Amino acid sequence: MATKIVKVQTGEELIAMVTENFEGDRITSYTLKHPCMVVPVPQKGGGASMAVVPWMASVEQTQGIKIPASYVMFTAEPAKDLANEFNSAFSGIVVPPAGLKLVTE
Repeated sequence: MATKIVKVQTGEELIAMVTENFEGDRITSYTLKHPCMVVPVPQKGGGASMAVVPWMASVEQTQGIKIPASYVMFTAEPAKDLANEFNSAFSGIVVPPAGLKLVTE
């Protein structure tokens, strides 16, 4: 399971912990755990940042949501900042910023 961006045919851009499900060597579906929509948020003075909001919040998601591969346009690696925010909220895994030094004394 890896944190991925999933673009679906309806145009929604999702971030989730994604598992690819196979039949033989062909991906037949994806299981999305903690799926959230990635939405741009306008900033004062121009520009935009990203926010995430739960996707399919009205359904039970303890095992994740399985969607057919035919519904997925593509998957991609999320931007590091977005992945870190998502992972800290849902998995507790946080990647420290580059250049951070560990002090052991």
